[in-house]
Amino acid sequence: MYLLMNEFFEKFEKLTTRDERINFLRSASSPLFKDFLRGAFDPNIIFDVDIPEYRPAIEPAGLNFSTLINEMDRAYLFVKGHPRTPIGVTPKKKEAILKSMLEAIHKEEAIFLIRMLKKDLKVKFLTPKIVNEAFPDINVEVPKKNKKGEIKV
Repeated sequence: MYLLMNEFFEKFEKLTTRDERINFLRSASSPLFKDFLRGAFDPNIIFDVDIPEYRPAIEPAGLNFSTLINEMDRAYLFVKGHPRTPIGVTPKKKEAILKSMLEAIHKEEAIFLIRMLKKDLKVKFLTPKIVNEAFPDINVEVPKKNKKGEIKV
């Protein structure tokens, strides 16, 4: 059974142990899912697109034109300096592409796409550390904390 990203993370938040969460993440292991997590957590990936106004999809879950995982194939277009981005893709064009992506996927998945671009998924228990444990090949940086427990910038 295929879950939309919002459904997946709802289930993830209900898991009670770290091992269950890691195994659950691994159950969704695909290159595009890993790209999503890498985009959300890797501080070296900088997105350079403004979030446009868009019309949230009204279709029921599962009946949308596309899914967030399918749209991840085009997310490289929003990464600053990505080598696959065609020369001459303007910021306006990037916004138009993002708008079409946001309108093609379920409204709850659109929220996750925006959160990924803002690097703030707001998923309880989902941290760079657990992502690294589930997928060592992603290897996102874990924010370092000072003695007061504050994250160093």
